[in-house]
Amino acid sequence: GPRMGACTVDRGSWWRRANRQVATGQCCSGISVAEVDNCWDYTDTSRGVHFYGCDITGQNGNQQYRLQDGLLHKDLTHRCLVVRNEYLMEDDCKVAREQHIFSTVDAKEPRPHQIYTKALQDEHLA
Repeated sequence: GPRMGACTVDRGSWWRRANRQVATGQCCSGISVAEVDNCWDYTDTSRGVHFYGCDITGQNGNQQYRLQDGLLHKDLTHRCLVVRNEYLMEDDCKVAREQHIFSTVDAKEPRPHQIYTKALQDEHLA
């Protein structure tokens, strides 16, 4: 999984929103590596979050994450992500609240989602 460290002005971890929300068809239900089509997927207890090709339809429950009030929620397990031993690991959201380390910067609709939405509209599927 991704290794985490302290962010500075010059160094941070850059991610982008990814995948559709199943309920609304709108962006976004997951998180992807910036500029790469690999999304956060399952987690384990040794290396935390693992990557897998993004499911832009939003059907893959493993890829449903959201940032809310500084916490990264994994919707499938109703748990939150914390940094432990430099990895993003699942834990109780009460534990995650103590870290409160995540924020959104320069949020916008990701380019892959724009292309996918346009294709659906062009084919009269949205």
